[in-house]
Amino acid sequence: MGGELDLFTINHQLSSTITQFKHQLSLSSTINYHSQLSTRDPETASSTPSKKRGATWETCQREDRALAKQVPANDPILNKVGKREDRWQRVADNLMQVGITRSWISCKNRMERLVKWQRSEETRSRQKTGEVEEVNEHLRNMIHIVLLCGSVSNNNLIKQDTKGKIAERKAKGAQGKQLRGRSKSSTLFKNQFAKEVEGVISGLREKAEEFRITIQEPKKAERERIAAEETAAREREKADRDRDLCEKLDVLIDSTRSTNESMQKLMSVIIQGMGGSRGQ
Repeated sequence: MGGELDLFTINHQLSSTITQFKHQLSLSSTINYHSQLSTRDPETASSTPSKKRGATWETCQREDRALAKQVPANDPILNKVGKREDRWQRVADNLMQVGITRSWISCKNRMERLVKWQRSEETRSRQKTGEVEEVNEHLRNMIHIVLLCGSVSNNNLIKQDTKGKIAERKAKGAQGKQLRGRSKSSTLFKNQFAKEVEGVISGLREKAEEFRITIQEPKKAERERIAAEETAAREREKADRDRDLCEKLDVLIDSTRSTNESMQKLMSVIIQGMGGSRGQ
């Protein structure tokens, strides 16, 4: 009986110890679970009564534009060096430098959604904020990213369509380059032609000036001769007027002198007459 009692006591104590250990293990797992929830991204973490969720991507078009700008820079799509998490983490780290805090998985999931919107041509309509140039730049970035994603897609239809679009872009680029080359050659030709035309025009201007001088010199001499004759005529007219005036003055002076002499004679006669009357 004593041996059985000791065995029963040992089993009971062992059972109690195991129960306590399970309880502690369960409590530790619960604590770790809530700790992980508190460190997860606001978009992917489950909501808890004690903590509010962060702003969603849908209300932050600025973050979408920043993400679409950063993805081509880090290229986590075509770049297969290292782990996928590390490639997208670099994107998240660079976004953090501009004040955007998102986890790598949140960035990846958000980009997949942006690609989906771009393929359904919803990108511009979902950009409700931002300047026109910012939205246009975002659209260009998304077109580029969709091509990157399509080039590594597991969907053969998407992959073939992407190859066609890339080939079309290359063809347009080559055509544009060719047109720019032609335009440059045309510009050089136009510049050379313009210089030659300017030289011809300059020569014609010099000839025209010489011809004008040749034509104008006789006319100038003629005008000077006429002006000299007119001046001489005016001087002659003035001299004639001065001479006439002098002659008239001479006549007036002679007339005045004759009148004075007559008056003197008359006065003498009068005086003599008055003297004779007094003598009588």
